[in-house]
Amino acid sequence: MKFFRPLVLLSLLLITVKAFADNDSDIKRKAIVTAVSRAMQYQHFDPKPIDDSYSKDVFKLFIQRLDYNKKFFLQEDIDWLAKKYQSQLDDEILNQNIDFYYDVMKLFRKRFAEAKDFYPSILAQPFTFDANEEVIVDGKKLVWAKSTADLKEAWRKSLKYQVLNKLQELEETQNKQIEKKDTALKKVKTFSELEVDARAKIQKSNADFFDRVSKTTDNDYFTAYVNTLTSVMDPHTDFFPPKDKENFDIRMSGKLEGIGATLQEKDNYIKVSSLVIGGPAWKQGQLKAEDLIMKAAEGKDGEWFSLENIQVDEAVKHIRGKKGTTVRLYVRHADGATQEIPIVRDVVVFEETYAKSSILNFGGKKIGFIYLPEFYADFNNPSGRRCASDMRKEVEKLKKDGVDGIIIDLRSNGGGSLTDVVQIAGLFISKGPVVQVKSREGKPNVMEDPDHSIVYDGPLTIMVNEFSASASEILAAAIQDYKRGIIVGSPTTH
Repeated sequence: MKFFRPLVLLSLLLITVKAFADNDSDIKRKAIVTAVSRAMQYQHFDPKPIDDSYSKDVFKLFIQRLDYNKKFFLQEDIDWLAKKYQSQLDDEILNQNIDFYYDVMKLFRKRFAEAKDFYPSILAQPFTFDANEEVIVDGKKLVWAKSTADLKEAWRKSLKYQVLNKLQELEETQNKQIEKKDTALKKVKTFSELEVDARAKIQKSNADFFDRVSKTTDNDYFTAYVNTLTSVMDPHTDFFPPKDKENFDIRMSGKLEGIGATLQEKDNYIKVSSLVIGGPAWKQGQLKAEDLIMKAAEGKDGEWFSLENIQVDEAVKHIRGKKGTTVRLYVRHADGATQEIPIVRDVVVFEETYAKSSILNFGGKKIGFIYLPEFYADFNNPSGRRCASDMRKEVEKLKKDGVDGIIIDLRSNGGGSLTDVVQIAGLFISKGPVVQVKSREGKPNVMEDPDHSIVYDGPLTIMVNEFSASASEILAAAIQDYKRGIIVGSPTTH
């Protein structure tokens, strides 16, 4: 098991980004790269040298992240970039230069615009499936196209493969309907008719893909570039821009200040997927799931801001806000009616974030089951809700109910608060170390169970899977090492 996910860069990077949060200039970006590189050099536990080898890895990974399936760049693009930058990125990074990022993005946008014109004409004509053709779908095995004609041919084969898969799916669905005499099947379609339907669906999925990528902001791409710098240094070190830091805090605390609606992009507008029960929008009563939010305005007299053709993250900036403030939404309901809806923002609590328990009756035994989705903690509020105190309450409640054993479900739990996992382990052991943390300099800091009392000493099982990470691995390992319970699930964790 990996015992914890290093985030040694976290606090410095967040402070740096917040300082430049309102400035998307070249100066800000150079300052961020400088701060990140210095943090990696001086604060990372085991830093790699920022040299030609590091430069080549950054070059390769960033290109791969932009165009993994080799459907945009040409070989001549890669050759030009490699000659100019492949062994020079270490010098760029150390000298506050980001010309590589700008040149790559300029080329990517040009090739993206060209590729956007490929799929409509290719999908306008029926495919025939009697030719002996091969298509490579593994990006690692693909090669860069040598010309625009070669690239368009690669798109043709890829689209034909997509249509063939969709056509097979449609045929299988129709055959099952025929077999079951499904009344929903109004007409049995021919192969040619199904091929038309398959092309239409692939046309729509590709249009959606290009639309999503078109909405990706320059800041999003720059974040991806900086995360490439950190990933090459260490795959578990991340760069958080302000919006990601805000989302991280929300996920860890289980609450935010806003209206309490889950949003998604739909038909070039922002659609309400669901409302948080008990949240401001739910209490106000006029906003409904499936509503399209056309525009938003701040306060009673603020100007309207159109939410047409923007990403959810951008829309959230105009809808989320401080407790007690008002946002006005102009929405189109599912029946076509439009309405202006004022909503007073408040604290929204996501109860699904928190630990919860139930009792399972199994073979005449009462088994307590606790689901812990995150090792959450409100890092901005010392008196806020924490998973350690919630887990204690759930364990005490199950113990009072006389359960014969307890199962703790940590499947897909990506971790969180280190302090809390130590306290949770302490619920089941009397004393002893749980984990040790070592910085680049100094002796290891051994984190021990602070409370020598045992809350529960009965049978215990920890459930994990391949997505259980960080604090989940620490708790599972401690329970296993102290022989306090058994670990069940996938052969390995994250």
